[in-house]
Amino acid sequence: MSISEDRSSISEHHHHHHDVAHGRSHDYAEANKAYFNSSDLATELADHPVFVEFANTVGAALRDTYPFDPNSSTALDFACGTGLSTRSYAPYVKSVLGVDISQKMLDQYIRQAHAKGLADKMSCVCTELKGVEGELDGAKFDVVTCVMAYHHFGSVTEITSILVRFLKPNGMLVVVDIEAPSIPGKAPTDVNSLVVEGLQDLGHVAHKRGFKVTEMKELFEGAGLVSFDMKHLTHGLGRLKRRRLSQCRFQDKKALKGPQLPSLRSRRINNGLARERSNLNECFHPNIHHCILHLKKNSDGRKQFPSIGMPLVIQELLSLGFLDFVRGTLDTMTGSVLYYLTAMLASTSVLQSNVGVQRVAGQYLLGLGIGDITGPVVETNMMGYASLAQTDTGLHMRQRSRVFIVAEEDNPSNTIVFINSDIAMGDTGVRRSIVSNLTAMYPGVYTNENIAFVGTHQHSGVGGYLENLLPQITSLGYVAATANAIVQGTVLAVQRAHNSLAPGSLSLGNTTVLNANINRSPSAYLANPAEERAQYEFDQDKELTLLRFDDASGNARGFLSFFAVHGTSLYENNTLVSGDNKGMAAYLYEAMIEPDAMPGNATFVAGFTQANVGDTSPNTLGAFCESPGESYDGMACDFNHSTCGGTVEDCHGRGPGFRISDFASNEIIAQYQVDGAQTVMEASNRSAVTGSVRSVHIYLDMANHTFTLPNGTSVQTCPPAMGFAFAGGTTDGPGAFDFIQGDNSSQPQNPFWEIVKDFVTPAPSAAQIACQNPKPILLNTGYADLPYQWSPSTVDIQMLRVGQLVMLVMPGELTTMSGRRIRQAVRSKLISSGVLENDAYVVIAGPANTYAHYVATLEEYSVQRYEGASTIFGQYTLDAYIDKYTSLVPFIADTVTGTPASDAPPAEQTSKAISLQLPVVFDSAPFGSSFGQIQTDVGTTPYQAGQTVFATFVGANPRNNLRLEETFFSIDRLVSGAWQMFRSDSHPSTTYSWVQTSTILGTSQVNITWSIENGTPAGTYRIRYFGDSKPLIGVAG
Repeated sequence: MSISEDRSSISEHHHHHHDVAHGRSHDYAEANKAYFNSSDLATELADHPVFVEFANTVGAALRDTYPFDPNSSTALDFACGTGLSTRSYAPYVKSVLGVDISQKMLDQYIRQAHAKGLADKMSCVCTELKGVEGELDGAKFDVVTCVMAYHHFGSVTEITSILVRFLKPNGMLVVVDIEAPSIPGKAPTDVNSLVVEGLQDLGHVAHKRGFKVTEMKELFEGAGLVSFDMKHLTHGLGRLKRRRLSQCRFQDKKALKGPQLPSLRSRRINNGLARERSNLNECFHPNIHHCILHLKKNSDGRKQFPSIGMPLVIQELLSLGFLDFVRGTLDTMTGSVLYYLTAMLASTSVLQSNVGVQRVAGQYLLGLGIGDITGPVVETNMMGYASLAQTDTGLHMRQRSRVFIVAEEDNPSNTIVFINSDIAMGDTGVRRSIVSNLTAMYPGVYTNENIAFVGTHQHSGVGGYLENLLPQITSLGYVAATANAIVQGTVLAVQRAHNSLAPGSLSLGNTTVLNANINRSPSAYLANPAEERAQYEFDQDKELTLLRFDDASGNARGFLSFFAVHGTSLYENNTLVSGDNKGMAAYLYEAMIEPDAMPGNATFVAGFTQANVGDTSPNTLGAFCESPGESYDGMACDFNHSTCGGTVEDCHGRGPGFRISDFASNEIIAQYQVDGAQTVMEASNRSAVTGSVRSVHIYLDMANHTFTLPNGTSVQTCPPAMGFAFAGGTTDGPGAFDFIQGDNSSQPQNPFWEIVKDFVTPAPSAAQIACQNPKPILLNTGYADLPYQWSPSTVDIQMLRVGQLVMLVMPGELTTMSGRRIRQAVRSKLISSGVLENDAYVVIAGPANTYAHYVATLEEYSVQRYEGASTIFGQYTLDAYIDKYTSLVPFIADTVTGTPASDAPPAEQTSKAISLQLPVVFDSAPFGSSFGQIQTDVGTTPYQAGQTVFATFVGANPRNNLRLEETFFSIDRLVSGAWQMFRSDSHPSTTYSWVQTSTILGTSQVNITWSIENGTPAGTYRIRYFGDSKPLIGVAG
């Protein structure tokens, strides 16, 4: 096929970063930034023995001058460079903040801080201080130092007045620099004489002769400093002549305030469908049969979409600064004298501040990887809606695991592995296999304790992989091919992440995403206390939290984001395997960063993980009755029960693309999340992450867990059970028959079900009924263990910590308010126990590791909508989790003593699993045809952008070969006489479907479609199909 192109204009949105000019001083700042960022001085200066000795001399003088208290003293080292001087006194203070404008210098600052074991005291920030209100969040320090940098500043008067603003009451300003000779007749010192031969361009140095002591005294006094003093210092090696030191103190009465994580509000792209997709699905067949397409793009075919208005240039928290140590040895400084000047500031009013918010990004070992986990895309039930009719018939986008590894650089044994998989939920059996593989490959590195296996909770993936019986019912039992694909692809993703481990830094931020979710059970949410609800603006969390991964040079390698929205954008009647809105978001972001990379082959890894998702929905228009011929058709569903005419079957949620398709809604919701992630990634005020990497994992038997509530009451959880409203479904996927949501009556709506249910699972005892009250029990799964356990009783409890970020890896779906309560409780415990300070930040990741269904609040449980009915361990489920997770806080502290108590792990059940899925018997081609032969060719008329290309081939069952890390077809473009892959089966603009045309004869057909994107280059394309046929006797090949 060929594409002929009519010329059309393309608007490009450019983003520029503008500094505020402030005269000649700013010119020197820019010159210094350029000089140090383009040179290799950072490496030379980081640990050169002569410079280290010089810094130690300065540090000794400083300690002799100021009475540091390691428990309270705070310092600011301005123009800190590689931190040579900072490290000389860091052990004697509580904390020191380095400020510089050179990224290369600060990279060494961070590296050396970790190497010297000072990372807990030394932080840094990359910025040019300009004397504006709120800089460094208004922080104040006991001591401000500036070593060998004053001669670089265009206006030392301006710099001095700026530094004075950061002094506490009686704080001291310390400046070390070159003293200009004051002996009559002696020429001024020229800084050129301090530079080794070959470095002649010193245009970044403003004061090449240094400063007279009288000049500095006048300068300090003009800034309001008092008690001026000067000292000459003698270098330990005798290579330096003399140095002087000046001191100033400054008084202030105000206290520090606690740090806050920066919050941003991103602009939304309202016409989410207008986003141009640049990639396409691709697959191949061993036979060479292919179609040639001719495509023509309309002149008006290109849609425009607005810029989100955020600068693309990101001002990193880490950067380089004004400090300039000269090359070579300091004994070349003949004719110069270094002085040490101090002064104190008189009483002055200053702003409140907090040093902690200006943390330097700690140096970690970071690894990221992607792996294909797509199971059988046909003849297999899909996981999420629990609908027997939803059996997959093909592929829209491949499922993938995205892996994020963080380890302490100085102690790599302290590591975590976060696995974010495009599946409905984590599972005990699959995780067991993943852990087993990884512990064998990397003994003592990746363990049961530090591996988190989290699902994005999408409802359009392949099913049959969960270990317990209840979720296997609709998939006709266990599907080993699905589980094996998840394990194989995830392990490969971890291997790739492990092989990519390299030093880097992390930063944390958040933003508000307004249009991507609603609460699908608002009547249950309203049961929570009014005073509690009043603390929040919305009845679902709108905050997207993002952890950015940077390499050692500050270049983004990827991110892990947390946002609560159900993976139900694609409806229950969809039968094409896909990743729903989070899988789509990952694809869109990765394609935006690396547009030429095939899906799954990007080096940038975009993680969109799930949070407290329980009562959220992406169907943001609300739920309406789809009841043709009825008076209530098109009306909103009943508020309390989500019914239409008394039943739930016609009540359906509508996504933002409802008038187009659920696939359109899926991309819109995905784009909202992409916009939010991009907002944080491009923000200048993310919080740098620094601190320990820790993990803790235990097993908890939730079938009968007794604990004490904060009010002193002893309570217990219950063996698992599902309520009647569980069968009522949700507005995202309604149930059947006459089950409804909000059914908490002890008298069932239909007595028939009260009789039938006891034939399915054992009748509940009086104790079980009382424990689960007010839930009317439909399925007593905690007592059903034939042929094996229907529901889990023992769950994984896991917490991961990276610096000030703590991830609660949860074995279920928490509702909005449940998530808020446990986050608040754990954060309070982190702070009160001294594990973290006020910048502690807690997120939820799940459903993970074990799928234990829902976690509603006690008040929501009493209402018994779907979420309450699916809270299987009873009304105190949330309280039990809060009790256990808060009790584990000490085990993620910097120093951990002992190990937490744990219940026994759950019994392995995979070996007992039953599977009723029939194997592929054989494939055959119709008489007179061959596998891969074209049945329906593409048209000969040139196609235009916006049109859909369709072709069919003689096919074979794709279950014969899942083609992990490969593709079932490809769309190739002819470039300079050679074919190049252009789209694969993982591009959202393509679909692959398979139809069995005769079960008896074993014949089938493959259909491939391509919706040609705007912007597709004009040219000639072909479609190739790949498959494997299975003979009646033998294996597929």
